[in-house]
Amino acid sequence: MPIYAKDLKDPLEHIFTYVDDDGTNTHIHAARLREWCLKTKGLEIFNIPISKSLARKYLVENRVARERVQQLTAEHLKEPMIFCKDGTFDIRGYPDVFHVDGHHRYVWHAMMKNEFALAWVLDVEQWQDFKVVGMPAITAQQLIDIPILKRNY
Repeated sequence: MPIYAKDLKDPLEHIFTYVDDDGTNTHIHAARLREWCLKTKGLEIFNIPISKSLARKYLVENRVARERVQQLTAEHLKEPMIFCKDGTFDIRGYPDVFHVDGHHRYVWHAMMKNEFALAWVLDVEQWQDFKVVGMPAITAQQLIDIPILKRNY
């Protein structure tokens, strides 16, 4: 069952938004999904490859703050990132994914020249209940222009 934007106290806090090339928006309540991952036993954790070009893109597109990357502690870094499959596949047959949580950790790993990092890679059925519906649609440029929110975890 999806989460309705009208029921959220602060609809922008901890919401991951992805804008597809066709303008379609996908909103996921990242904080609730993260809590679910932390408490769900048996979720497989993968070693995902780190791409320097993707990390650079995160910086250029305002997805991470350099200051936050520098403030990460060993405690932050031991937690897996969260990627969510969207149900489609690229031309190589790999699943298309959203990087929902852990952008700062990803950039940190790239800066440290790590080749791999830990992540949960969730199937659509696992993250669908954390989808937020009823949020206003935004463009990719509007998403880039939104200030980075500080998290309390």
